[in-house]
Amino acid sequence: MSGIRAPSLFVIGEKEQYVKLDHVAWQYRLIPGAEVLWILGADHFLVSKPDKVNEAFVSFLNKHR
Repeated sequence: MSGIRAPSLFVIGEKEQYVKLDHVAWQYRLIPGAEVLWILGADHFLVSKPDKVNEAFVSFLNKHR
């Protein structure tokens, strides 16, 4: 993963129930310049906070045009 040079964003829900948080942190640290976004109140599927998720994706994509 350290060879990845594309802008990378990890989005994780505060109430994540499937992915271990230390695993996300491990992956995040392997990709140079990667970003992590916590969606408060969301679970693994993020569907409970679609506006927050969409806003995050649009912001990330606009930053890396």
